[in-house]
Amino acid sequence: MLKHPSRLGISIAVGLLIFVALLLVRSFHLLDTLELKTLDYRYVLRGPYTGMLGRSDLSNESLDVVLVDIDDESHRLIPHRLPYPRDIWATAVDNLTRAGAEVIVFDLEFDSEDDKSRHGDSLFAASIRRAQNQGTEVVLAAKMVQQPTQVPSKYVQGPIPTLQAANPDIGLVAELKDMDGFTRRYILFDYLEREDRVYLSLGLKAVAEYLEFPASAELHQDEEALHFGPLDVRTFKHPGVMLINYYGPPSHGGPPGADGGPWMTFRRYPLSNVLDDAAFELKEPREDTNWMEMFYQDGMLAEFGFAGESPFKDKIVVIGTSLDELHDVKETPFFQFAGYQHLMPGMETHANAIQQMLDKNYIHDASELTIVIVLLLMILITAVVVSVAKPLMGGIITLVLGWLYVDISFGVFFQDFFWSLNRIFYLTVGQIQPVADVATSLGLEYTVQPPAPGTSVYIPVVAPLLGIFLTYGANVVYQYLAELREKRWIRDAFGHFLNPQVVEELMDNPDKLSLGGERRYLTVFFSDIQNFTTISEKMAPEALSEFLNEYLSEVTEIILSYNGIIDKYEGDAVMAEFGAPLPTENHATQACHAAIDIQKRLSELQEQWREKDLPEIWTRIGVNSGVVALGNFGSKEVFDYTAMGDAVNLGARLEAANKQYGTYIMISESTRQEVEGEFTIRFLDSLVVKGKTEPVRVYELVGREEDGTLLFNRDHRLLNLYSSGIEHYFNRNWEAGIAAFEEALQVNNSDGPSRVFLKRCREYLEHPPPDDWDGVFRMN
Repeated sequence: MLKHPSRLGISIAVGLLIFVALLLVRSFHLLDTLELKTLDYRYVLRGPYTGMLGRSDLSNESLDVVLVDIDDESHRLIPHRLPYPRDIWATAVDNLTRAGAEVIVFDLEFDSEDDKSRHGDSLFAASIRRAQNQGTEVVLAAKMVQQPTQVPSKYVQGPIPTLQAANPDIGLVAELKDMDGFTRRYILFDYLEREDRVYLSLGLKAVAEYLEFPASAELHQDEEALHFGPLDVRTFKHPGVMLINYYGPPSHGGPPGADGGPWMTFRRYPLSNVLDDAAFELKEPREDTNWMEMFYQDGMLAEFGFAGESPFKDKIVVIGTSLDELHDVKETPFFQFAGYQHLMPGMETHANAIQQMLDKNYIHDASELTIVIVLLLMILITAVVVSVAKPLMGGIITLVLGWLYVDISFGVFFQDFFWSLNRIFYLTVGQIQPVADVATSLGLEYTVQPPAPGTSVYIPVVAPLLGIFLTYGANVVYQYLAELREKRWIRDAFGHFLNPQVVEELMDNPDKLSLGGERRYLTVFFSDIQNFTTISEKMAPEALSEFLNEYLSEVTEIILSYNGIIDKYEGDAVMAEFGAPLPTENHATQACHAAIDIQKRLSELQEQWREKDLPEIWTRIGVNSGVVALGNFGSKEVFDYTAMGDAVNLGARLEAANKQYGTYIMISESTRQEVEGEFTIRFLDSLVVKGKTEPVRVYELVGREEDGTLLFNRDHRLLNLYSSGIEHYFNRNWEAGIAAFEEALQVNNSDGPSRVFLKRCREYLEHPPPDDWDGVFRMN
């Protein structure tokens, strides 16, 4: 029996609200990109079917598709500039026909006349006729054009009439990118209403020709598949679209160097190889080997029985390009694979789609009803678990439930339901060699193996996982808030963690208790004790607490005296703002006065602490002025009045950057501009702080002009010598800079900035920076 009978009902009600919310989110496709990334990860975990890292019994030799690539090698060896004259393509068609190609597919558009040669188009058309007469079909590319300013607005732009007269097959090329720019789906056909005609895609047309069924074959579709002749093409989320089951990463990709080599998912040959026969001269005579002569079925070598087995015999040859300058490359699920990034040439997406249709290697997807039922089931199971278990145990069960769902969802894609256990074993005890040897002898596989063609099933992961964890989180939060409501709020409690001014303003304006804030230009202040960890290790906890409270009290009192507010304490560190909660015009001046007074007060306290045998401490301070987001941030019940933004982050970085220069008060350029003339300031560096990419000019706050205060034994002679050294440094006068900084250190041997730049000048004197040196110092 439940301790609280209503808890189950509330938990289920919360779960149902989350269920409805996720259905709405899915209807607006807000989770699609994240879901697609999980699909990509499934491809990578599964690995390639073929190629150098193939994980199946297939080989690229056994595939029906071969690639011919206008690659860098072809660009170098073919004695013509792109676009090539059409007689080049005539030669390619003739040579591939003689080598036994079954279908030649051009992922290139020939929609304008050849401007390189007078008879190129005619020669190309003649080669297409010859190929067809010898039983080799040629498929040329066309595209569907949508042009609102023309009549008709939608039309097919195909090859030029000269080529169409040769009666080649025509297939549409069209790209369907997902919202993240990746190519995962393949368009199978398009419909031209004006002609009441269906135009097949390049890949589907190639498959039809390869399987030799007539173009008049009936084409119809249902909710799950496109039926065309003997083909039943599994569609994905759209009647005319197929999810590409990529056989592996780009064939031309892979680790650089001779030891790596290309991935070779498909067999791929440069166009220059296909053209290279006795009748064609390449630009480099030493590389003109007449390579294609080995594969001609009607050649001289064949007559004497010396011809080799043609890699193109009975194959679909897809001709395209991988040249970067032609921009026909796609991001695919294998874009990042084995530590390398490679774009896939467009022709290879056609190749994957063609091979997939020939192998019937489709990926099945769950119906929308199944997805909704699974989502609801996961949410209800989680709701029941949360209502009967304590938060910790409920959290553990929820994590296990989420893991099991991911395991099963990925497992049906691989058809391997022990994949995660194998991976866990490999990453843990499998690292012990004797254990690994025993596992290997028992036939345990560490890697996922590609499933049999047509058995992969895709089930969405993101929405059900969100349903599981949101249901758990929302119920735990609700239970927590319900317990909080049983306690009375004490209004004065705000004074324990907020500045009294903030409390007063919030009491006068209760609406400011809501979350959110405003943009405000103010000055942030960060301080931290130098080597505090070392100091704390040498003191008893009670003594350390008393000592730290005394220090923080002094710092706080000075900050408050200049109308600053304490944002937070983090151990010995203090964050404060000047110019909040109420705007002030001289916030930068107030922050600088506070920084100087803190350092002066610490020097006075040093004597008292020495008498009590307490450690001497030094405080580093960073000050920056800028636009921040200021207000209440957090949850609706628990929040913090604070400032956030880049200006805050920079202030914190400046405090830490003091260590680099041996300084104790560092201010930014924006603060310096605000207080110019009121304080003694010296330029430190043009600095790129950690986490940033753009340099900022930083300065040391040395003292006050009005009373002549100079901190840390600085004097004007030191500052003048340092200024001279800095000028020499940025003018690359290293020897003069060394002399100036050495003289400055004779005046004050403890001057940190002089030491830093003396070291840099000596290093640059020995190893000068490059000519484009900008003087910027980048902190790691």
